[in-house]
Amino acid sequence: MYKRIVREVDEEFRIKSVWKGYGCAGMAVWICSALFHSRDFWLTEYLDYFAACFLIFYAMFAGISFVFPWLQSSYNGKKVWAAIGTSIMLFFFGHVYSLLTDFDYGHNMFYCISASLITAGIYLFWFIREVSAGRGRRSLGALFLLIAIGLGSALFEILDFPPIFWTFDAHSLFHAATIPTPLLLAEFAILEAKYEQDLTKTRMGKEY
Repeated sequence: MYKRIVREVDEEFRIKSVWKGYGCAGMAVWICSALFHSRDFWLTEYLDYFAACFLIFYAMFAGISFVFPWLQSSYNGKKVWAAIGTSIMLFFFGHVYSLLTDFDYGHNMFYCISASLITAGIYLFWFIREVSAGRGRRSLGALFLLIAIGLGSALFEILDFPPIFWTFDAHSLFHAATIPTPLLLAEFAILEAKYEQDLTKTRMGKEY
């Protein structure tokens, strides 16, 4: 995802840095997850949970940044954007501190699932608005599939069951389901960046 964003998204695109940050956060999460699942002790466990939680909160920030372009289009908008980002970051650090004080798996799951549902809701709101306005395009299909996989994979974390063939438990299937998500997200981000820039050029052409 990171490589594709760097290569295929124009430097002038309003949230290229946000998508690049998403890619970096994703890489950190996969590294921490691999460490935890191969060497399970308190430090790798904390790194796995905290990194995953950070990515979920970052995904919410990225969704807000993308769906509301006015946040990057004016000085006041940028102040609101910074305030939103700071608030999410402070909430995340407060959540981490509470877990370090008293690690509660259910408490962590509640906040992570809540943030995921908020993010899905933000994108669905935007998706319905675009479809209702007759602005259908290929990127919307990638987004719909991304949301479906994201919410579907979360069910594996909520609905536990005995391992299939004594091998594939719910958590392993959750990880398998998340494999295509960065690929779909990269496709969506690139297509939407090109769509927005083409739309801007068209509008500027009409003005002239």
